[in-house]
Amino acid sequence: MVYDDPESREKWKQGLKEAIETSKRTGAKHALIVPGALDSKLEMEYQTANVIDCLREMSEIAAFHVGDNPGRKEPGTGEINYRNIFKHIHQKGYDGVLCMEHGKSLKGIVGEKALIEAYRKVDNF
Repeated sequence: MVYDDPESREKWKQGLKEAIETSKRTGAKHALIVPGALDSKLEMEYQTANVIDCLREMSEIAAFHVGDNPGRKEPGTGEINYRNIFKHIHQKGYDGVLCMEHGKSLKGIVGEKALIEAYRKVDNF
């Protein structure tokens, strides 16, 4: 399900807020809410159409899973603006985990170097 219209996005964000509040009320210390899990074929970017707008709605995030889309490769190989996302979460004081949940766009040592350079670029804000 892709949320292209504002009404559907708002419903999805409200559901996310409710999940976070339920986790807090029940005292769940190890609850994990995974926004991208709503439709495993689609990433959060496609489900919300605006990652940073969605992140503003979230009060607590345990970990970010990084993988550009399409292709699930390092940042900069797809359509997600990771520089803006990293800047936003840094400004919010996030000090949690960034999970490199992707492959490499290039093979061998060239791919390793490209991956390192990709993270340097998105971390340069």
